[in-house]
Amino acid sequence: MATKYELEPRVSRTEIDWISKLMLDRVDPFNRDAIRFLYHFNWEVFSRAPGSRANHHCWPGGYLEHIRQVVGYVQYLYDFWVESGVLASLPEEEKFGVDEALTVAVLHDIEKPFSRWFDENGNIVADPSFATKPAEDALKVQILEQYGIDLSPAQELAMKYVEGIPDDEYSPNERGMTPLAALCHAADLLSARGSYF
Repeated sequence: MATKYELEPRVSRTEIDWISKLMLDRVDPFNRDAIRFLYHFNWEVFSRAPGSRANHHCWPGGYLEHIRQVVGYVQYLYDFWVESGVLASLPEEEKFGVDEALTVAVLHDIEKPFSRWFDENGNIVADPSFATKPAEDALKVQILEQYGIDLSPAQELAMKYVEGIPDDEYSPNERGMTPLAALCHAADLLSARGSYF
């Protein structure tokens, strides 16, 4: 039977090990066990989920590939900021550790595997109750609360703006996005719009 997408995930055992060791072991220590449990308990759902409805990584396993890429970009950008002195130049209250940024990277789209999936013909199906951004954001908060994941205010802001600042919140006179949020946004953007596979 010809299908729009392969129904088997494109996530190899090596990638599963990489995700577990490199991603989940490097998130902030306060949330590490809860995030590991979330990923391991829902592994079947995560390993088959698309990364989006149609814009990027929309194949079985695309969600994990997107998360893997965002984690890689976060690490790369963070290292560049350290080496170039950007991180050291930030005000104390805006400095952050790579573990804080990696936590945002791993969780920024956590609602997606629970709100879209593939049907038996390989077509992406989206739950209509999560068709709006506020509904998806509420699902994200529910998942974080359900698994006991407690983000810092800076991480919450980064989660809010990981896809950018909405037009209705933008002000040329205020900087709404912190450096942590900007770094996570850049990493998400590079993965979501930097490739079309």
